[in-house]
Amino acid sequence: MNDVLSNVFIYTDPERCMGCHSCELACATAHSTYDLHSAVLNGITLLSRNKVVKVADVTTTSQCVQCKAPCLDACPFDVITREAIGAIKIDETNCTGCKLCSKACPYDCITMMPLPLELQAIPGSKKKKKFVALKCDLCFDLRGEDGTINSACIQACPTKAITLTRDPALRTKNLTLTGYLA
Repeated sequence: MNDVLSNVFIYTDPERCMGCHSCELACATAHSTYDLHSAVLNGITLLSRNKVVKVADVTTTSQCVQCKAPCLDACPFDVITREAIGAIKIDETNCTGCKLCSKACPYDCITMMPLPLELQAIPGSKKKKKFVALKCDLCFDLRGEDGTINSACIQACPTKAITLTRDPALRTKNLTLTGYLA
């Protein structure tokens, strides 16, 4: 249990976050085959796995905290995995869009995004996949050859407010700021 709770996660220092949304844009482009310019020109909606939130006078980000992951147990199709670094990752290609992971997440960090019609068909099935689950995976697929995590949001933050940490006190602070802990 302690190992799970000490997983690396993204923390945003509200003292430094200016709410510029650079992290959202970086996240969305990092998880897309389009760069920002091409997406705009082609009318493609880029999907971010994090959100800038403002509560009272405090601005921070909200994304998966890589917790005990009830989403892992909720997924009946085993497309959610915990990677060696502790990141919880959804295989978006094989996600059926059943929404059980989203319902299981205690922090509302999994977003169900509607798929465009051309992506809804499931090969060999009459059923259609109408949604896909999205969440922060720490940019797991962008790791360096030495295993270094290169999360796009961290690299894009102009004030260096976003960091990777294992500090449980910062996890608690983050969940309190975003309204999930009292």
